[in-house]
Amino acid sequence: MSDDMNFDSSANTINISDIAIYNERNAIILSSLKEDDPSFTSLILRDFLGDADCCDYSYYHKGIRDMEWLGHYVGKNTHLEDLCFGNADNFINSKESFCRGLKSNKSVRRLAFYDSNLSEIDIFQFMGPFIKHNPSLIRVEISDCELGGGVCHSLSMALQGRTIKSLKHFTLTECHIDDGHLGEVVSSLSMHPQLEGLRLKGNGMGRIGTTALANIVLRAATVLRKVDLSNNNIDDDGVEQLALALARNGTLQNFDLSLNSLITIRGWRAISTLLEAPNSN
Repeated sequence: MSDDMNFDSSANTINISDIAIYNERNAIILSSLKEDDPSFTSLILRDFLGDADCCDYSYYHKGIRDMEWLGHYVGKNTHLEDLCFGNADNFINSKESFCRGLKSNKSVRRLAFYDSNLSEIDIFQFMGPFIKHNPSLIRVEISDCELGGGVCHSLSMALQGRTIKSLKHFTLTECHIDDGHLGEVVSSLSMHPQLEGLRLKGNGMGRIGTTALANIVLRAATVLRKVDLSNNNIDDDGVEQLALALARNGTLQNFDLSLNSLITIRGWRAISTLLEAPNSN
């Protein structure tokens, strides 16, 4: 299907069942999106049929043609709130066609990826316009995924380029990203002063990452309430740096540094001092 094809005119004549030839549930989902059904608010894209049968909002993506139409209908939809990619390794062949329509969506509030190899897809390069311009997006979650340096850079650029600073929750857990690339992603969050929750568990955060996070807290009026940095490579110097910055934050309620084996009594003492401060919650 060519880029300049007029989806709107074709939508009046095309048969949904001809698009979703792999799964009857796909046809139901496409129809719900097309009709802008207010009760259809969640969509999960999966790689294989077994997973797609687990719930009414799981879409089994297989070919480029059906993904073009799925992206078109998602882009036009005004009630979809959750968009999730699970086990999306084969999405590489249809990412561009799907994201071409997705960029028009203004209703999705939560974008999530899990259990996927994103290192060869660079999905955020194509999803950039959607992330940058969707005014409703408040939550981005990436868990148990493989991300290469290029993907981290594309994600950072998309987050940094958001025109509306509505992001409140960011999750990047168990992705085992090295300190340098994680620091780039964290730095991009400086553009989001409304951020309340930050979960970076299970990566390679070290001095670069802690410096980036400390700079965000020091330079911006953040409203962080929950920060999870567990199971990283943070050491005493990093803890002291974070504690000094977070002492200026009057909204923090939960700060998790567990499973950071490089932290000694010196680092924990800095955290204890932070928690005992008069403005600590």
